[in-house]
Amino acid sequence: MKVLFFAALKEQLGVEQLDWPTPAATLGELRQQLMAQSPEWQQAFSRYAQMAAVDQSLSPDSTPLADVQEVAFFPRVTGG
Repeated sequence: MKVLFFAALKEQLGVEQLDWPTPAATLGELRQQLMAQSPEWQQAFSRYAQMAAVDQSLSPDSTPLADVQEVAFFPRVTGG
């Protein structure tokens, strides 16, 4: 599955995308697996990965990942 990172999260991690080989049952489980990579990843996710999309649809952590092609993590978008 392709995992994408955007905005400040991408900058903090120093990576735009990766192919994640570890199976995860849900979006929340994938989030935990990614955060377990290092303290830096945990801090970046805690600070900047408030939103996620599964196959380009905003999704909660309970979203199943069976047959998913792409997951994207990004900070909240603000405007004015």
